[in-house]
Amino acid sequence: MTVPVKISPYAETSVFFRAMRRMAGWEPVSRLFARTLPATDRFVSRITGRNITFTGLVSGLQVLLLTTTGATTGAQRTQPVLYLLRKGGDFVVIATNWGQEHNPSWYYNLRANPRATVTILGSTYDVIAHEVTGPERDLCWQQGCRMYPAWNDYKARAPHREFPVMILSRVA
Repeated sequence: MTVPVKISPYAETSVFFRAMRRMAGWEPVSRLFARTLPATDRFVSRITGRNITFTGLVSGLQVLLLTTTGATTGAQRTQPVLYLLRKGGDFVVIATNWGQEHNPSWYYNLRANPRATVTILGSTYDVIAHEVTGPERDLCWQQGCRMYPAWNDYKARAPHREFPVMILSRVA
């Protein structure tokens, strides 16, 4: 089992970043963010040469741009997604979908077509996705909640769901 290592722990960030991360867990705010932040992140990323996302700028969180192949359409779809970086360069992404009743579309896309691309700070990597379960999933979840405590709020709103954890491994 590889442990996620690069995180921005909540407790070690600025007061502003902590406030932004905590506020994102509030249901009305997360509903607003779910509808506005993906497009805002894509726009900011595009105008900065894929170097910055709005979410990363205002929260100090690590955000990657995940491009998947649509499960039913076959079209390329790009979504900003929070991530943890593991030893060896793999990315950990958690499909919380802002605590909504269903998983995000990128999760279903990766299940149907595990090959994808990840763009971080202007660099693009080919990856292949696989879902983790059991103790490895639990460890990734705990590490993620240390970075972004709003995920605990999402879990409280969707207690029947176990948020899937996906590992995106770089392809040589």
